[in-house]
Amino acid sequence: MKYILPTVAILSPLVAFIIAGAIELRSNGRLAERACGLVSVAFGILVYGLFFAPEFLPGFTVGNWLTLAAAAVASSGAIIPYSRRSSSVLVAVGGLALVFIGIFFAKPIV
Repeated sequence: MKYILPTVAILSPLVAFIIAGAIELRSNGRLAERACGLVSVAFGILVYGLFFAPEFLPGFTVGNWLTLAAAAVASSGAIIPYSRRSSSVLVAVGGLALVFIGIFFAKPIV
């Protein structure tokens, strides 16, 4: 019972990115518009995966670089035009949750 909150905190960015990706794939826009929206979603999923497998990245300050990349994903939710506002909000929330994980939980994960 005491591990429910950390599990939700760790899985919420991935769920947000998957839902945003599904919304973008089902949109009625052109292929270029959908691809533009899916780039940041795919980058968010990549950063999420690298938080749990940092050995693929060189350098000593891996946690700092991943936090910076997560902040870039979160800001892309406000900059990139998505097909729906909910996609934009989900990408921003997922990126901010990754920043939260990177700042407060980077030492046990990395």
